[in-house]
Amino acid sequence: MRMHVLSGGRLRMSKHIYLPDAAREETIDLPVACFLFRHPQGNVLFDTGCHPTVAKNPQERWGNLAR
Repeated sequence: MRMHVLSGGRLRMSKHIYLPDAAREETIDLPVACFLFRHPQGNVLFDTGCHPTVAKNPQERWGNLAR
């Protein structure tokens, strides 16, 4: 079996979510990865992205994290 790490882009978030002392307007870019497992009995793609409703209404899905 082989595992491939694939880039899904980056997600820009408020740095304050992770570091409470950071200014609220300061942002951080986080890598978004997904993983392809190749196996003789079949392939598996794991973590293929956000739920489709995030594109239409991120605040409904993620709450305050979407701000």
